[in-house]
Amino acid sequence: MNIPMLPLSQPNAVGLILAHGSVGDSESVLSPDVYVSDDGGYSWMLALRGPHHYAILDSGGLLVAVEHTNSPVNHIKFSTDEGQCWHTYNFTSDPIHFSGMDSEPGSRSMNVSLWGYRNDFNKWVVITIDFRKLLNRDCSEGDYVLWLAHSADPSSPNDGCVLGYKERSLRLRKGSVCWNGRDYTVTKDLFPCPCTVNDYHCDFGYYRPENSSECIEQEEMKGRPLEFCLNGTTEQLQTSGYRKIPGDQCEGGFQPDRKETDLRRMCTSNALYPNSLTENSSPNTAVIVMVVIAILLMSAVAGVWLVKKYVCGGRFLVHRYSVMREHVEADKIEGVDDVDTHYMETRKTQYNDDSDQ
Repeated sequence: MNIPMLPLSQPNAVGLILAHGSVGDSESVLSPDVYVSDDGGYSWMLALRGPHHYAILDSGGLLVAVEHTNSPVNHIKFSTDEGQCWHTYNFTSDPIHFSGMDSEPGSRSMNVSLWGYRNDFNKWVVITIDFRKLLNRDCSEGDYVLWLAHSADPSSPNDGCVLGYKERSLRLRKGSVCWNGRDYTVTKDLFPCPCTVNDYHCDFGYYRPENSSECIEQEEMKGRPLEFCLNGTTEQLQTSGYRKIPGDQCEGGFQPDRKETDLRRMCTSNALYPNSLTENSSPNTAVIVMVVIAILLMSAVAGVWLVKKYVCGGRFLVHRYSVMREHVEADKIEGVDDVDTHYMETRKTQYNDDSDQ
């Protein structure tokens, strides 16, 4: 596919999107066109034929585009009415092989820089175009119109409601040719919407049939209490089948009954029916405690045996019988057997078998 750029939007150009696309058979995607949406992507308008490089300037007040082609170019296209009408400006008499463009500071700028090369690929050319003289009038309060995001049916009271609120902002009128300026900021006002069934999920034990917004209780759940484990305690759910979507900010309107009652029973599961787990928790806990105690006792016995074998019965507490005999002979201690004569004759020291000397 010959698409030089991805879809483009800017935070300060509310609702405005530029993208490539095609309408027709599969062959049309080989040469897509440029489409513009002014309502956040709900509807699209054909803006330019063929692929282009494009940019959003002056917070959406100015659109610029350069044709994507292998031939040298010397003109740039621009629009001041969100792509409805396009004009052409020749920026050089010596065409260049266009490679890309950019604007600084971003989409608030009125300047766009184009770069490419002419005959010598090693010598690049950068051309900056200032559109400030094109928009010589500053925008005033009358140049803006109130715009509702996600609007599809203005006659509906919930038109534009997403997650329970509406978002309104001021944006430039398409027919106003004026300069927003670099200090322009988008102001957004949020308004809560009345709640409807679309602001709710189906609760536990309920489901939505195909092509229906009503939540219906499941057959296997009828007549059974809804109990679930939440933060380690068992709670009972009393519901009419609806649960508000997390983050939804709707107020009033459809308010289904829903109540969670703490049954003050400990649990270790988030299943709907943790009764079996809570009832069997005591025997399981006793078995685990007994196993841990047995392991600790076995570890203690093994430790004592190792100490006796390799420490107390080894090299540290050794009775040196030869030294004791010398002390007995020297001090003439009574009540002690005579010294071995063989020891006196040989003058050699004898040791017990378990001595380390």
